[in-house]
Amino acid sequence: MWLTLLATAWALPVSFERVDLVAEAPGTWLADEVGMIGVYPTGPALRFVSQISAVWSLPVEGLTVQTSLTSQNLDYEGRLFDCGDFRFAWHWGLQTRLLLPTGWMFGLAAQWKVVRFGLGLSVISGASWDHPSWNHWRVLPTLGLGVGRSIAAD
Repeated sequence: MWLTLLATAWALPVSFERVDLVAEAPGTWLADEVGMIGVYPTGPALRFVSQISAVWSLPVEGLTVQTSLTSQNLDYEGRLFDCGDFRFAWHWGLQTRLLLPTGWMFGLAAQWKVVRFGLGLSVISGASWDHPSWNHWRVLPTLGLGVGRSIAAD
């Protein structure tokens, strides 16, 4: 069964969308690590690298998969309106860690040419494969910065 699912997923027309240099999901780098840069710069620097996400668009318009070393997310983005060179959108998504569901995120995004800015909330649990428990939840503000495909390509 897994082989069939893998073959089906491999056959889908997936394309590169962007790289999120500051990923909105799960949002812990900004909330937990930035304040530690002055005290212990190595830890936040390594965690910064691990949160950079590649974003891939799926065959369903607005549906993307975001992959990083620390999380994998399924996100849906819907267009609100365009204003000159800017496109404004809303988005929501499922956050996972090694494909274990760990939370949700939602927010607003603005894209100018190849640069995308995001602002939202991340609701995450402490669940892991070692401890699949969803008893502890955190709500974090998120900020995202990505570069990639131009909105003129749409």
